[in-house]
Amino acid sequence: MTISDKSIFAPNADYSQPGFRRAELLPASNSGLDNSTVGVKTLHFSLLRDTQRELNTSHEYQLVFLETNDFSTNQFALKYGTIFGREKETGPKDVLILQSNVRDPVDILKVQFKANTWHNFALTLDFVKK
Repeated sequence: MTISDKSIFAPNADYSQPGFRRAELLPASNSGLDNSTVGVKTLHFSLLRDTQRELNTSHEYQLVFLETNDFSTNQFALKYGTIFGREKETGPKDVLILQSNVRDPVDILKVQFKANTWHNFALTLDFVKK
């Protein structure tokens, strides 16, 4: 997947966020009402930082997330760069941040996004217990 200026969230809308990028890779069956969001599921994904096409860390990237079927929130989000609402925080921006539900986000994991290193994740989601 390649992120470019075409990935700007809602570029022509009143709520356009030029520094906010979305990359979505979803199961083809996921409608929010199908078996992909029922019971207990483990989601596996891997990321590799491309040093030939570095991301602009002044932007917020939501690299992986699972959105509810009413589009009101995410169960989790893996973010990178300058997170909205945290622009004044100091520290490195080359960090992957795994957050819980975006309505009341809690940082679950922070790890340096190292070049030439696969970052492998497995998240178990319990839709019964929410």
